[in-house]
Amino acid sequence: TGIFTNADGSFLLPSFLTNSSNIAVGGINIDTGLEQVTPLKAPAGSTMINPLTTLVQAVIEHATESGVQLSRDAASQKVATYLGISLPSGQTLSNYDPLANNDANSLAAQKSAAQLTTILSLAAGANHALAETIMTNLATDIANSNNGTRDLGTLNSNDLNRLFSGTNLTNTTELIRKITTANTAIESAPNKAEISAAQEN
Repeated sequence: TGIFTNADGSFLLPSFLTNSSNIAVGGINIDTGLEQVTPLKAPAGSTMINPLTTLVQAVIEHATESGVQLSRDAASQKVATYLGISLPSGQTLSNYDPLANNDANSLAAQKSAAQLTTILSLAAGANHALAETIMTNLATDIANSNNGTRDLGTLNSNDLNRLFSGTNLTNTTELIRKITTANTAIESAPNKAEISAAQEN
């Protein structure tokens, strides 16, 4: 639609667009200062758009393709449960800003967002179709998890190769090493500044 965010990433959509899912392309990631090469999505009615809302949208799309109607809030809860994110009462991933606070829950949510970004940026880069395939595979994992929890910082080579299923990625050994090294550093980061530093490296 040609809408640009403000320098802090905030945006205002015309009311006639609020019933559509949101897609953000390009720009600069406000917590790392790096170019945002992977498109971000959010379900209709969301007030946030980030890697976590992108996964929520992927879960909704996966459910729809499977013949199941899944609401934005239900999909948000599935993603939060899978990633082990505890949200404040009345909040969902579609309206929760992990950068707004400095409590333990916000730190955990930002770690998950950074680890998801790391997987997508290192594996897919600017290849949007490849990023979509990886997100679809992760959404499938969530659908099959039976409300189990996974820590993206501890995904092993089998987990990551499953996420890369159906892609044209070959010789993934070095890619997996880079992802696990970065995501382990993010997992051990004591604050959001260190999370950003781990992403930049």
